[in-house]
Amino acid sequence: MSTLVLKDSVTRDDVDDAMAALGYRLTNVVPAGPGQPAQLIFSQPAGKVVAHVIDDQRLRVTYLAVQGEAAEPARDALAERLVALAPEAQAEILEGLPSASGASPELLRALASLVLQEPDGPRLDRHLEAALRHPDPQLRVAGLTAVTYRPRAALRPALDAIAEGDPEPTLRQAAGQILSQLEVTA
Repeated sequence: MSTLVLKDSVTRDDVDDAMAALGYRLTNVVPAGPGQPAQLIFSQPAGKVVAHVIDDQRLRVTYLAVQGEAAEPARDALAERLVALAPEAQAEILEGLPSASGASPELLRALASLVLQEPDGPRLDRHLEAALRHPDPQLRVAGLTAVTYRPRAALRPALDAIAEGDPEPTLRQAAGQILSQLEVTA
């Protein structure tokens, strides 16, 4: 599966137009439910590629998840038609995360893009840890949310620090829950 995070400026009409231009048809609409984001599911007539447009309120982004035989080229074709957060822009935004003065929409979007698109490894861990250790509680919340999508044992020290000493009780509790999930999966 290949993912692509869309900018806030992309509308439902933009998505419909891009899908129609590339030969996709809307095949299903999945409403949001408990633990389930809203989705629009498009497929090409040959059924070789399926594109999910996911409105993820937890991460506060809308993104495409493209799967099938030609997922990468299909994602690239959709990226040309839909304004997406370019990997270069994401990298530049995330490099400034440790010194960011607050949780800007761009920074939150870049963090969501990271967790949805970055392969496991030191870069993912470094940026998630920077969010978890950030002085802004909104960024710590975003970091905790991102970690629920990609639990990482390498983040245990940062999670321990939140669970044991964060000034926000809800963040301490959330970090404790993530740590207990890490223990279950270990």
